[in-house]
Amino acid sequence: MLRDTPPLHTPGLDFALPLPIPGSAPPNNQLDDIFGSSPSSHAGGVAPTHASTEPSDIPRLRSIHVTAGYRDGIASAKAAAVQAGFDEGFALGAVLGLRAGAVLGVLEGCVSAVSGGAKSELGSRGRVEACGEARELLGAARKALSVGSVMGRDWFDEDGIWTFAVEGEDVTFAEVADAHPLVKRWTSVVEALAKRWHVDLDVLREEEGDGEKATTADV
Repeated sequence: MLRDTPPLHTPGLDFALPLPIPGSAPPNNQLDDIFGSSPSSHAGGVAPTHASTEPSDIPRLRSIHVTAGYRDGIASAKAAAVQAGFDEGFALGAVLGLRAGAVLGVLEGCVSAVSGGAKSELGSRGRVEACGEARELLGAARKALSVGSVMGRDWFDEDGIWTFAVEGEDVTFAEVADAHPLVKRWTSVVEALAKRWHVDLDVLREEEGDGEKATTADV
């Protein structure tokens, strides 16, 4: 007679196998290190993210490049404007220098001529007075026609534009120089002196015109 065997299910001896929790990572397979994990090993888990900070840096880099380009543009524009202003200012300054140089040259020539005559005729009171007058005029002209006086704020603003009146619309640098109050005044003084002392200024004006053409051509 067979002995009754106890049933497989014995009360108090229940062994509950853990059930996988939905959404949790699957157990780690030790063989994954050797054979690699199967595609299904990530099926129930969260896929690894490869988020990068590069997209967030794009606006910052774009801003840096825009700022750099803006500064370069300003620098280039300033350089072009300064060069153009220098070219124009140099041409006008050259013509003014020619006018002032012509006045000073005539006065220096008069001083030299009168001084030479005074040495040979010291008894001539007229020669001595003429020599003193010429020297006095030359000293005053050198002071009045200095660079600081001719190009000073009395006649030009901070942008280098003349503030004195010049007749006409499309004026040339020669016309601007002739209209300069200091140049105009001392040119009249020299013309009156040359007329009184019989000095031919036409030759000087021809030489001045040749020098002016050469100067503007170089610019």
